Amino acid sequence: MNVETIQKINDLALSLLNQGLASNREEAARQAEDIFKKRYENTGTSYSELRGRMEEVASVQKVNDNSNKENTDISQTQIKEILMQNTNFLVKTIKEFQEKMSLMEREIVQLKHRAMSTQATREIVSENKSEQSAPVRGEDKPSTSHPRSGNYKDADVSIEKYFYMGNR
Repeated sequence: MNVETIQKINDLALSLLNQGLASNREEAARQAEDIFKKRYENTGTSYSELRGRMEEVASVQKVNDNSNKENTDISQTQIKEILMQNTNFLVKTIKEFQEKMSLMEREIVQLKHRAMSTQATREIVSENKSEQSAPVRGEDKPSTSHPRSGNYKDADVSIEKYFYMGNR
């Protein structure tokens, strides 16, 4: 009996289990053994030898399953610790965001009050200017016409001064 046949039986048992032909792993192993028993009876290999190897493999798998359960217990405690750390981090981050949002809301309210007071001040100043700028009788406002202020005509500016084509 070699390792290859044991692997074949295990593979067959897994495929029987995956296809739904067996309800659990033990039943799948029994069905796989029966299939191989029929094959080996035809080839002349002893079934008792095959059965002994299968029991050895099953005992090794049980030991591995027990060690995996211990590892899962350890990993579950580690998972709980990680989840607690993650939860604490998220709570801390959310609190920081809430504090920042409340500060931003306060700043927005202050800016609205400043904007309203600035607008009210501008209205008052514009009203005062309009009252002061009303011409008194007999007084003319001097005209301030200067090219930099935009009070100029097309004839005041020559295109040649801006676009020089050469030969001059």
